[in-house]
Amino acid sequence: MKEKGFTIIELLIIVAILGIIAAIAVPNYVKAQRSARDSNAVKYIRTWSSGQELYKKANNCYASSDEDLVTGGFVHKALIGGVADDKGHTYSIDSAGCAEPDPNQWYGRARRRDTVVATYSYYIDQGGVIHRAQAATANVTDPSL
Repeated sequence: MKEKGFTIIELLIIVAILGIIAAIAVPNYVKAQRSARDSNAVKYIRTWSSGQELYKKANNCYASSDEDLVTGGFVHKALIGGVADDKGHTYSIDSAGCAEPDPNQWYGRARRRDTVVATYSYYIDQGGVIHRAQAATANVTDPSL
């Protein structure tokens, strides 16, 4: 009488096949996650240009933080603990706001948290031009999108 079940060789072959599939799938999954987080950052900071113009019409100056744009309803982003960040990037608008010396200029950044969760950091200027860098912080001198 023959016993039912798998032999150890059959089980090792199945484990090897699963290992090969995982070795192919996991890096592609991580790459897709980074790409999605990068595109999310670009989409969000792209809304700052129109949001800043709406904020300026309402307040006669530009917003000094992205949280001001979100809480004022000028752009849409879920706040996490009162801050408009996500798993891939931290966001900041750098302007004087309504304070001196120049309430009519602004620029902003989406800084990547680390290389595992995001590939690029982004910089946007008042003209709406987005620059990206693989460094932790992008600047106006980096290549534009």
